[in-house]
Amino acid sequence: MDILYQVHYDNRMNYIDEIYQHMCFKTSSMITFYVCFVIVVILNLLNLVLTENLNYATLLTIPVFAYVFAVVFFRYKKSIKMHQDRQKEINGDKVIEIFVTATEENVYMAESTGRAMKISYSDIMRVFETKNTVVLHSKSNLLYIFPKAAFTVGNAPDFLMFLKNKGIKGAK
Repeated sequence: MDILYQVHYDNRMNYIDEIYQHMCFKTSSMITFYVCFVIVVILNLLNLVLTENLNYATLLTIPVFAYVFAVVFFRYKKSIKMHQDRQKEINGDKVIEIFVTATEENVYMAESTGRAMKISYSDIMRVFETKNTVVLHSKSNLLYIFPKAAFTVGNAPDFLMFLKNKGIKGAK
């Protein structure tokens, strides 16, 4: 079992806000939502300027889009709070060291608490990159975080290429 990539960090390095921000606002479905919203607003404004006719049916789409965005924003804030509450309940104020290791066959995560997990690449649903992390999202909705600055073996660009060669969706 040769270690190809490894990160070492602790739970004081909080990347959760950045990760949930990506998951809630920067996914392809949300970008599609933003584009549709902009198109609807432009069409409504053009309709108003060109026909000088206020069409209430099309104007109703704006509050609907605003409502959907508000729900996503609420979900984002609630997810962060829930994560922080879980971590506080599980770990208290203890500093937990985290080691995530990638080999040719699997990804392993070990914590200084003694908790350990192993995941096969076939169980990884997708990978995404934020400003400071590479995140593996498993089919069981676990997130394996690889902070870019915390690589002790390998580096983030090579790791993303490795994941792409493994056929994992989202790897660049």
